[in-house]
Amino acid sequence: MEQLTGKRVLIAGLGATGWSCVRHLHGRGAELVVTDTREQPPCLEDLQRDFPRIETRLGRDDAGLLDGVDMLVVSPGVDLRLPYLLEAKQRRLPVLGDIELFAEEVRAPVVAITGSNGKSTVTTLVAEMARAAGLRMAVGGNIGTPALDLLDADTELYVLELSSFQLELTNSLKPAAAVALNVSADHIDRHGSVEHYAALKTSIYRGIGVAVVNRDDPLAQPILDPQRPCIRFGLGTPKAENDYGILGQSGEQALARGEQILLPLSEMRIHGLHNASNALAALALGEAVGLPQGSMLKVLREFGGLPHRCQW
Repeated sequence: MEQLTGKRVLIAGLGATGWSCVRHLHGRGAELVVTDTREQPPCLEDLQRDFPRIETRLGRDDAGLLDGVDMLVVSPGVDLRLPYLLEAKQRRLPVLGDIELFAEEVRAPVVAITGSNGKSTVTTLVAEMARAAGLRMAVGGNIGTPALDLLDADTELYVLELSSFQLELTNSLKPAAAVALNVSADHIDRHGSVEHYAALKTSIYRGIGVAVVNRDDPLAQPILDPQRPCIRFGLGTPKAENDYGILGQSGEQALARGEQILLPLSEMRIHGLHNASNALAALALGEAVGLPQGSMLKVLREFGGLPHRCQW
């Protein structure tokens, strides 16, 4: 990224993500202005306590917010159709999100996960698999810790859940492994059509890392270079040696890689075919970044589900 010292940056949205952007950009010498359509955004007290000199422009969405601004950093919850953001596009001002800032600085491999359903479960599974393998890992993004707060020179692997809102303003992230788990009609009020929403979701496959693809969902399948490494998963019989799927064993169903039986579904603590699909995606992502199969299967035997979801 270009030198930020002396640049005047408008940060739109002062929730957890916007607050992480404030701290990140302040540390890199940018001159900051913070705006939020709310008069009392969630992290206002934090901002006033730690950075009382940063200018705030609250309760507004007019083009006057752009006065003197060189670039904008927009939180994922902020609608890009607000008048001042449409005007920023007309003026050709750079408009970035927090994941774009993260992508410019990250130096360790990233596993990137999106999807209409299951992305928090798969993100947590992959993070637990990496932890079980002994890696210094960091997990967050759309869940838990904002991505910018994860940046650390000692981290060996990042596991990020990404929303369509985050992907909308991300161009430079090149994950070592990426998956769009599935696409269903969601957030159409903001994205306009299922097709546009699907295009945002599958933009997670930018780069040359391993593409993990759901062969059961046509909307989640990107157009890939034939030479691109790809691992496919689905709830049917695996189609190739490195594909993941379901096979029968002694009268019951089991997770499988190619013809290799990995784990009977009855040995998983999370139940249902949707969780079988989540487990297969996590195994494929873990394989893509070199996690040992034994550690991954151990996690699948022990993982009891996320809070406020179907738990053992």
